[in-house]
Amino acid sequence: MQGVRKRTSEAKADGVRMRFVSFEEVTERLRDRTVAIVGSAPSCLENEPGFIDSHDVVLRINNYKTGPHSGYRCDVFYSYFGHAITKTVEDLQRDGVSLCMCKCPNAKPIECEWHDRTGKQAGIDFRWIYMMRREWWFCDTFIPTVPAFLEHFDLLDRHIPTTGFSAVLAVLEARPKLLTMTGFDFFTSGIHNVTEKHRPGNPADPIGHRPELEAAWIARNADRYPLAFDATLQKMIQERVSTPMKRYWIQSGELDWSGYADDEIDAFRRAFAAGKDCYLGDFIRIRKSSERGYRYGLTSKALEAAA
Repeated sequence: MQGVRKRTSEAKADGVRMRFVSFEEVTERLRDRTVAIVGSAPSCLENEPGFIDSHDVVLRINNYKTGPHSGYRCDVFYSYFGHAITKTVEDLQRDGVSLCMCKCPNAKPIECEWHDRTGKQAGIDFRWIYMMRREWWFCDTFIPTVPAFLEHFDLLDRHIPTTGFSAVLAVLEARPKLLTMTGFDFFTSGIHNVTEKHRPGNPADPIGHRPELEAAWIARNADRYPLAFDATLQKMIQERVSTPMKRYWIQSGELDWSGYADDEIDAFRRAFAAGKDCYLGDFIRIRKSSERGYRYGLTSKALEAAA
């Protein structure tokens, strides 16, 4: 999904060797490994001491905090690297960072009239980040391509993913043996950076973060990927899956299109052709399988109606 990244290049940062690396090189570090992603929600404190650091790879996000329950190691630092990020090179080197992963491409990947009109170009043109950080990089560093960034953007119906969710998608693309998510409550606690009040973005922003879409994606795909959750996130997933999202997969022949509007059928076919999860009304969810073609899911509402 990530595709080819920019060619490896080398530079010096305060005498320390650093490289811009490809996603293939990132994958070599993560594939078939146990990975813990530590988010910023207070639920990262639910873990037993030593549990997070027992993973093969520990990835932390933005202005992370360490401690007995959230662990101390940080092998991979994932960030949008904007002005709000206060981690220093010394902080990251002390914690063991050997790979930085950037959320945003060094480009202007999005056009948005609202951002143009309100003068908020920083939200759609990310080149300022790399100008600001041009002398900062200190270790192997990965920068995504525009197509890879837009794939995640389109996954959320053209909304920019939060840094934590973007990290989850990137790691899953590297095919880890297990990905443990802790410190993710999709801002329902109103807290981030473990103890600080979260300030939501401008609700008028048409491409702003939509954490509820991210939570829904995790709930829909929890059985497709090698995911594990802390107690708070596990409860959130169970609550979502036990309501209309609950589905029972069946193998079938042709889908009966009767009862669906033409525009809904057309939208489904476009989404299906793109390999995305597809819904028809409240009753049927369909996704594409490279080996089996169609895979139909009946939601709990459909089962209740059939009972």
